[in-house]
Order: sequence, then C-alpha cells, then structure tokens
Amino acid sequence: MIAAQLREPGDGQIGALQAVAPTLSTPELADLANVISGYKSVDTPKAEEMVGKLEPLAGADRPFRLSVRELEALLAARKGDTKRARELWSEIAKDAAAPQGAPSARRQC
Repeated sequence: MIAAQLREPGDGQIGALQAVAPTLSTPELADLANVISGYKSVDTPKAEEMVGKLEPLAGADRPFRLSVRELEALLAARKGDTKRARELWSEIAKDAAAPQGAPSARRQC
C-alpha cells in the first residue's frame, strides 16, 4: 500500500491503490486502500464515481464508514449542496465512533 502511494501523484496512485487492495492480507486493509484512493480522487473529475464505489464500505459494521460519509460530504460541499453536506456531517458527529472533536468541528462548517 505504501509503494502504491509513492507513485506519481494523481491517477497513478489511485490506480495503484485500487490494484493492490484485493491482494492485501485482510479485508480491513483492502478497505483502507480503497478509502485512501477515494480521498486522493476527491479533487479529480472521477471523484463522484470513485466515492460511489465506496458505498458498500459505509455499512454500520464497517470500520471506515465515517471516512466514506466524510468523502460524500466533501463531494456534496464541492458541488454546492451544503444542505446534504451538513446532513452527512451531522450523521458523522452523532456516531458514537466519531472522534471526540468531530461534533465541534462540524458545527463550524
């Protein structure tokens, strides 16, 4: 996963992370590689497609569900849909697994 991120910026890293994800030793590491590729794609034309592929990782029992919701909120904000972004950040802040600073950080947005 580290080698994939050392590639040239942009599509090279994103593609490498997606390629390495299925080969990783645990499902959690594969999920992490996919979420990192989502973060790296957030400012690209394919951001919506990439984050859409992460939706299965947003289930209540998935370890990176809050990261996926955050990516969805970032995309909504970038598209000018502040209502949807606030809804998602509110959902994140109410989650018991959210970091302690999340509720106050989200109020500032």
